[in-house]
Amino acid sequence: MSGSLISHIDRFFGITARGSNIRTEILAGLTTFLSMCYILVVNPAMLIVAGVPFGDAVWATIISACAGTLLIGLYANRPYVVAPIVSQGTLVVYVLCGVLNYPWRAVLGAIFVAGILFSLFIISGYWDIFIKSIPGTISRSCTRGIGFFIAFLGSSNSGIILVGAMAVTSPYLREIQPSNLFVLLAGITVIGVMMIRKKTGALICGIVSCALFAYALGIEKLPTGTVTAPPAFPGFQWYPDVAAALTPTMIPIVVLLFFLTLFDSIASILGLSSLTQQNEETGNNPDIRRSFLTNGLSMMVSPIVGCTTSAIFIESVAGVEEGGKTGLVAVVAAVLIAASLFCLPLVTAFPHVATSAVLLVIGLLMLAQFRIPSLSSRGEMLTAFVLIVTMSITQNIGLGLSIGIIVYPIFMFAAGKQSEIPRVFWGLVVCAAIFLVIFPY
Repeated sequence: MSGSLISHIDRFFGITARGSNIRTEILAGLTTFLSMCYILVVNPAMLIVAGVPFGDAVWATIISACAGTLLIGLYANRPYVVAPIVSQGTLVVYVLCGVLNYPWRAVLGAIFVAGILFSLFIISGYWDIFIKSIPGTISRSCTRGIGFFIAFLGSSNSGIILVGAMAVTSPYLREIQPSNLFVLLAGITVIGVMMIRKKTGALICGIVSCALFAYALGIEKLPTGTVTAPPAFPGFQWYPDVAAALTPTMIPIVVLLFFLTLFDSIASILGLSSLTQQNEETGNNPDIRRSFLTNGLSMMVSPIVGCTTSAIFIESVAGVEEGGKTGLVAVVAAVLIAASLFCLPLVTAFPHVATSAVLLVIGLLMLAQFRIPSLSSRGEMLTAFVLIVTMSITQNIGLGLSIGIIVYPIFMFAAGKQSEIPRVFWGLVVCAAIFLVIFPY
């Protein structure tokens, strides 16, 4: 790579200005991709359940992820990836289309309309008023809640504990998988030793070592190939039915998706921003605004290609913890996502357990400063606890945040500190209440 090109990339992303270097950014991009690449397999599987052919589902997933990730990198200059969200994909495929029998294209239309509304909300500037009204207790708790969320995801990916046959007799009996346990402990050991010795690349070495152990122990079969021709490009035949989305029966779905994206975005972006120490002036930080707007624009792009909602992926924290600070991380990840089209056997065979150790360590790092100095009352402490627990147990970031917003004024009233609640915050309380009422549990 020539010196002039390196210099241009450095200036464009502000890499040196943010205290990083190109090598670290590339490594962080690779780490982020390995942490989130499972969605390139999981999401097409969900779309197939909705009736989308395999080739169409793969293209839809990769196009929506690649487009959103390039946008967050080149426009917002943030070290995140954008990809289809598992929680919203599950809601759309299994609940809205599966249980409630809403037409697939009508739901895609609802996602598209909700994306337009969310984008207009960000462009209007009203989002700034709402975000500034969020108490520090809640915004900081989002980071801790996401830490628990990430750790829980890591434990799930590890596959250590399976429900045994005797669970019918007792819910406390479980079948422990020793091979998976060994892989997890080995990964944590590799990461821990490298972090203690302050070696770069600890997380990616942990992922690679876990993958190698998983293959060696037979947890996952070796890939049958590496490079293959991608599925035939299907065109955009699963386009959203906007007219159907604007009918009276679909309006509640549009409102639901809007609020779900709003609360997901608030929790995810504030949580990730706190890790890069760029949330001090949220309203005046153009990167924050562009991150929110990217979520809205990505939400519009996804249904056009036949995919469910795409937004900032919480596994982006892996690249942030690896030292990534600029949009170059996202660009590297986007290139790897696009390249996955030609390496589907390799991506499909990548072990889920390979990311378990990394996610558990990241969860620990996000909880390292769990003691929040500003918790001056039991009301704030209980609010933080409820938000963190519900976010991790429900595995839904937006749901956890909305519950935290609801209980905060209740505890503050009980503590006699209702005067400390910003007036604008009551608007968020109303939005959270509406969201909790219409959410299809």
